[in-house]
Formats: sequence, structure tokens, C-alpha cells
Amino acid sequence: MSHSSDTDPSDAGAKELARQRQEQMSRFFVAFAVVEGLLLAGSVIAIYVLELIDPALGIWVLLGIAVIGGTVLSSCILSANRRSQRELDKPDLS
Repeated sequence: MSHSSDTDPSDAGAKELARQRQEQMSRFFVAFAVVEGLLLAGSVIAIYVLELIDPALGIWVLLGIAVIGGTVLSSCILSANRRSQRELDKPDLS
């Protein structure tokens, strides 16, 4: 009596779901990094090159952008993990 996980349809479905979620999260991370990088680069240029904002205040602007970005990223990751766990815990109706 051997159990082969290669032929188990629910296991294959779970693996496919995990692969899709991983690809979706990878695309999200790339997009998030691009947006965050552009926002930080634009802020640095506005603060230190164009001198639109006083550098003493500008450091707080940069810190605020980083904190907000970290909070958004963390909540998106936690939400995606919860969603994936709910979908994996769902009973298979097939």
C-alpha cells in the first residue's frame, strides 16, 4: 500500500495553486519595488538636487515614504498568505 502524491489530484491542485500564487507575488514584488524606488528617487531628487524641500525636513519625508511602503508591503504579504491558506484549507468539491 503505497501512496503516490504524484497522482493525487488534490495534491496536484494544491501545487498548481501554490505555483500561481508564487508567480502572482513575484509580479507584485517587482511592481512594488519599481514604484517604491521611483518614489524614493523622485523624493531624493526633489530634496537634494532641486532643493524643493529643506533637507532637514526631507529626511522625514524619506522616512515616511519608507515606513508607509513597509507597512503596505507587510499587509499585502499577510493578506496573500491568509488568502492562500484559506484556499488550501477549502474542501475539494470535485
